[in-house]
Amino acid sequence: MNVPEMAEIAKKHWRQYHPDSYTELMENGTLNREAEASAELTLMEMETLQKTYGMSSLEAWQESRKLFCLKDPLKQ
Repeated sequence: MNVPEMAEIAKKHWRQYHPDSYTELMENGTLNREAEASAELTLMEMETLQKTYGMSSLEAWQESRKLFCLKDPLKQ
């Protein structure tokens, strides 16, 4: 999984589960930037988990996505 794919997942999740934050980010024009930043942080965490614990990409994604991509973007 790459950064653009993760960013799209984050935006869809935020729209469904954190609609107020999603709307605020849309209105101030920072939704894409926040989603990409969350995805980049998630990717860095994934790489760490893979190197440190030998996790597969899928295992690392499942473990790290909740840290940034699935959290309320305005409460991280």
